[in-house]
Amino acid sequence: MINMNTHQSWLIASNPAKYNIFDAFDANRVITWGLTVNTGIGDIVYIYVSAPDSRMMYRCVVDRVSVPVDERLGAEYWVEPFNPNRKLVNLRLISRLNNDELRLKNLLEKTLCHLHHKVLGEYLTI
Repeated sequence: MINMNTHQSWLIASNPAKYNIFDAFDANRVITWGLTVNTGIGDIVYIYVSAPDSRMMYRCVVDRVSVPVDERLGAEYWVEPFNPNRKLVNLRLISRLNNDELRLKNLLEKTLCHLHHKVLGEYLTI
């Protein structure tokens, strides 16, 4: 079990026009994602899916860092070309989030400018 007190939480965005995250997670429990931040194994990553969904939809854990380009998982779901300037990590799906409180409108109304798992704990099943 992951001790969330020793790991960081991150919020990333996924644009369905650029990456078909729905099909990727339907087909795989683990996908490779390119990030610009330094994550560690065990960090929690929440994925916000942009319009038309406009809400946080996935909770994942980083289970591998420094993934070689030729070992990317779910690469076939990318619509746009690969960006080699990203740090590749594997994200293992923990849960799909289905809570209307996680829609962008609701998050903004609650002034959650800096999203963190402790702040969102009342909406997320941890």
